[in-house]
Amino acid sequence: MICIGGTIGIGFAKSSGEIIAIAGPGGALLAFLLVGLVAICVMEGVCEMINLWPISNGMIEFVRNFVDDDLAVVVGFTYW
Repeated sequence: MICIGGTIGIGFAKSSGEIIAIAGPGGALLAFLLVGLVAICVMEGVCEMINLWPISNGMIEFVRNFVDDDLAVVVGFTYW
């Protein structure tokens, strides 16, 4: 969790200045809110799929069954 927090913190520190320079403070707030809303919607969808189809290694199996086998290999490697 420390590594994840450090990665996210560096991402905020590095990209915030660029976003504020391009869009201004209101645009930066809107961009972060929009990305947060999309992330919440994706996690809600994954949560519903896990409740409806409770299987082991769900994220990789969902990608394998609903998207593509090759992408499932990439997702599995990424999660590993």
